[in-house]
Amino acid sequence: MKNDVRLNGYLFSHSLSQLKSKKGDNYIRGRMDVALDSDFTRVVPVQWMVMESRANEYKTLSRVIESGVTASDGNFTSKNEITRVRINGNIDVNDYINRNSGQLMSYQQIRGGFIHIITDPISEDNECTFAADVYLKSAAPADEENANSPLQLKGYAFDFRKYLVPVTFTTVSDDGKKFFESQDIDEENPFFSTVYGNVEPSTVVTTQEVDSNEIGFGTPTVRETSRSFINWNITSSEINRGLDEDTITEEEMADCVQVRQHTLEQVRERYENQAASAAPKGFGENNSNSKSNGSGFVF
Repeated sequence: MKNDVRLNGYLFSHSLSQLKSKKGDNYIRGRMDVALDSDFTRVVPVQWMVMESRANEYKTLSRVIESGVTASDGNFTSKNEITRVRINGNIDVNDYINRNSGQLMSYQQIRGGFIHIITDPISEDNECTFAADVYLKSAAPADEENANSPLQLKGYAFDFRKYLVPVTFTTVSDDGKKFFESQDIDEENPFFSTVYGNVEPSTVVTTQEVDSNEIGFGTPTVRETSRSFINWNITSSEINRGLDEDTITEEEMADCVQVRQHTLEQVRERYENQAASAAPKGFGENNSNSKSNGSGFVF
């Protein structure tokens, strides 16, 4: 199954750390933010988890940790001094439990695979691109009330083990919307093919005037809040190849769904075990023969 993400760019920032597993194996884990442009306005996050046994990638990430020059630090006199990287990765998902709501969340992300430090200049029309075999099961406008709204497509990509990776894409071109709408995609009529597109980062800034009750004196101020978004925009697609021996059969797809459900059950179980172990405990020896007087005390 095809699942490929490619990008070049400036090292904007990173949180990479060299760690050691319980078995004593060295590995590097963390996030690397890569700016696609020289103004550092389009920044794409890439997640890494690399064992020392993958010598080339481990060595390169170690160089980034030890001597990488990041754009966010500002410790450079020329943009040419900033570390530049070329990355091959794949579409991945981070499954986790929201601690506030207790809901299971799945965040679509880029998982780094191969990395090279480069000296080539970064072109101004530089893009982060993806190509993936996908199983789509819904296609609907992102905003039903907006006629110009992108078409939102949901379904699955596949990782190298053929495990399901839940994905959400959009397509904004008129040709793309017409094509996918003509496929009548839904749960009963899924779409299987190879799609191509760009990973497009953006930042939305909202402003709000500070409540007058929060001001002691002077002119009311405006508070700005910024949020970053990653849009996976499909720019082209091959025709629907359907489910068969040459792609994936319905039986294989059903097996993949079962594996996915088991994965999510494990995420929930780990969260509940961690929550239980972190819960506050009392003190003293637990005596199963002790009797309660019904008031919560044991005698």
